[in-house]
Amino acid sequence: IGVMGILIRILGGIFQKALNISKIESFVAVTTIFLGQNEIPAIVKPFIDRLNRNELFTAICSGMASIAGSTMIGYAALGVPVEYLLAASLMAIPGGILFARLLSPATESSQVSFNNLSFTETPPKSIIEAAATGAMTGLKIAAGVATVVMAFVAISA
Repeated sequence: IGVMGILIRILGGIFQKALNISKIESFVAVTTIFLGQNEIPAIVKPFIDRLNRNELFTAICSGMASIAGSTMIGYAALGVPVEYLLAASLMAIPGGILFARLLSPATESSQVSFNNLSFTETPPKSIIEAAATGAMTGLKIAAGVATVVMAFVAISA
């Protein structure tokens, strides 16, 4: 279908030009509207070794500034007007990037562009393999989140 990819490409281009950020920073920042902070490691995994410190920090701040699409749907079900949620999500992108730039100014040029954006993983050969790979990636993320929560509970107890 590719609707999400088209929206990410359009909004990412707008934010890249308006905020003078790299393509990868705008890609990750706009992706957080749909996915959220927990899924960002899966997004940047193929090219994380080429991200500089500022780009990685911007990715983290963007994810923390916005809410995932599933959370947005939950708030809408509770009665929060959808137009307010969408406006807040769009305003969170420049807010997260501004916060990242204040704490970690961009001093290096980006090593990742969409021309050399190569994913190190081979594409799945079937839908079953894609589902299994996605499930395993999700399991790793969920296990990491559960471990951090248990550590915080143990510290606070």
